[in-house]
Amino acid sequence: MKEALCRYISNTLMSAEPDDAVQADDELLTVGMLDSLQLMRLVQFIEDQFDRKIPPGDLILENFQTVNAIVSYLEQGKTA
Repeated sequence: MKEALCRYISNTLMSAEPDDAVQADDELLTVGMLDSLQLMRLVQFIEDQFDRKIPPGDLILENFQTVNAIVSYLEQGKTA
């Protein structure tokens, strides 16, 4: 899951070069790696790829700050 998220963010959302690939502990939101549109595309990817529904109330910084935070959120089973 972690690798798929890093790969999607790096290759699809950011079009990063291999040396600039997103790492699991990189800050995604507070340093501006992702904007709000990219975050929504990421949520759609997660819902499609991992068959999860993410309620709007769960779209908070704590859950989406890093790939590690996203994985932790998903593993806690908070999604509907």
